[in-house]
Amino acid sequence: MIEFVKENYILIIAAAVFILAICIMIKRGYGKQAKAIVLSLVAEAEERFGGGTGEIKYSAVVKAIYDRLPALGRFLISRTALSKMIESAVAKLKEILSR
Repeated sequence: MIEFVKENYILIIAAAVFILAICIMIKRGYGKQAKAIVLSLVAEAEERFGGGTGEIKYSAVVKAIYDRLPALGRFLISRTALSKMIESAVAKLKEILSR
């Protein structure tokens, strides 16, 4: 095993860099896709559940997003990142509605 690594370390490093680059590109792509979906889901949840139901709306939006994303997207977009996207969408929706 050690000899294999010694003989092929350049290929191993190149493969690791390639895989990392692919993961970064996928994550960015899914992040953009999720952001595009989130605003409409937040608006839909607001219309469906009304005011004073923040936790229910949040849960409904998270579930809807995870249902729509491919499995790899679910893995790459963390719960924290998803929460930030939802908060951003809520702020944008409030801005739109205040006009």
